[in-house]
Amino acid sequence: MADMQAALADVLASIDDITVRLRPGAVQELATSGDRSLVPRVQAALERCLDDEDHEGVELLAGILAGIRGTRAFPLLLRAVARPVQHEWEGLQATLAGLMAADPAGCRPAVLAFAAERHRDLRCAGLWALGHVVTPADVELLEAALRDADRRVRGTALGALSELHGDERVVPAMVGMLRDPELGLRSGALMSLGYYGDLAALDSMVTLRHDPSVLVREVLSVSVGQLVVPTWRSPRQQPGPPATAAQVETARAALRELLRDENRSVRGCAERGLGMMGRL
Repeated sequence: MADMQAALADVLASIDDITVRLRPGAVQELATSGDRSLVPRVQAALERCLDDEDHEGVELLAGILAGIRGTRAFPLLLRAVARPVQHEWEGLQATLAGLMAADPAGCRPAVLAFAAERHRDLRCAGLWALGHVVTPADVELLEAALRDADRRVRGTALGALSELHGDERVVPAMVGMLRDPELGLRSGALMSLGYYGDLAALDSMVTLRHDPSVLVREVLSVSVGQLVVPTWRSPRQQPGPPATAAQVETARAALRELLRDENRSVRGCAERGLGMMGRL
């Protein structure tokens, strides 16, 4: 036990002083030690690194805490990732993703509790995590979040919903986001529909060819090609029925119109979309 305390002291020293070199394997030793007496010091140091926005320190300490406590560390780390910072807690998110992958059922209660929080940052943390453990039972919760007044809540919910495939309620919910006032969410919905979607969304998607946002028109051009040509979809997506002749013509007509767009980049994306459909 004393050796583990000394090893932790070395890790903490390396976090506080960049000239102190971290011994290779030290973090892994601590994470796999099972020594719960280390937890108070690790948590205290983690709080300090969170306050200082020390991303590297947070990543090291979160890994140690997750290794020692497993899923029991999940709520504390999920609350930590909710802290608003200039740059996302990527290392901390990776630690949380690992815990959810190892024990999705064990993490889901905390995820759902956070996703139902009134505080925006906590709710968004829960909705982000829900994307890693999402099930059809979560569709109603996500549909409600897609109607939230807060843009960040809607965007995080859209990301989680895009991880759920095969439920007949998903595509209509994403189609509804094509009318969102935020251009980033309209373009996000287009990308999700093109990458994972179904041809039933095509008619709704092509209405955005007149969208005032250049970004939305660019994304539409490529997403239509991905939607119509199954070989361009994600390997995770099961191939659906091929596009009918009428659907191919609908897609081509929209892209031909975008070839005349006033924006050069949109025209280039339209050419790319048509190129995807070249053999149809």
